[in-house]
Amino acid sequence: MRSNDALRAACRAAYERSQRRRALLEVAPVVPMTLLALLGTGTALPIAIGALLAVAAGLLSWRGGDAAAGVSPGLAGGALLVSVPLIAEQCAVVCVGPWCWSTCVAVCAAAGLGAGVILAQSWPAGASAEQRITSLSLASLAAAMGCIEVSLVGFALALVALTLSGSALAAGRR
Repeated sequence: MRSNDALRAACRAAYERSQRRRALLEVAPVVPMTLLALLGTGTALPIAIGALLAVAAGLLSWRGGDAAAGVSPGLAGGALLVSVPLIAEQCAVVCVGPWCWSTCVAVCAAAGLGAGVILAQSWPAGASAEQRITSLSLASLAAAMGCIEVSLVGFALALVALTLSGSALAAGRR
């Protein structure tokens, strides 16, 4: 009976090691995403948000199940949103009559739309709500690294475009 307990303990330890290893591999893209956002913004905000993103992605991946299945799509969609600060350096202010806006706000919305498409295409037809929410949440954190530096309006538009495009495309595939 003692050998069965030892075997179970060894199997459990091996399983936990593999889960931690897999979680570290899943989180690896967060480092270049954070560096890219840092390069584009020049502030420390991407470091704080990148750390939060890494912890969230790592814990969700380590946990396994449907939540873990949403980690990679969320980071893939988020990678597009992180690139916004680099593009934002080239943005201009456009005025039509009395209304003026930064083209960077439109870039954030377009990146959110593109990230939503990436998410929807990566979800299987029967993806669970937990998988979709995980993906959308992680992509939203990545959007915070990129679009929040542009403006809160740009960040909000990125989140709306991300959620609507991802959800609409996923619903259309059912």
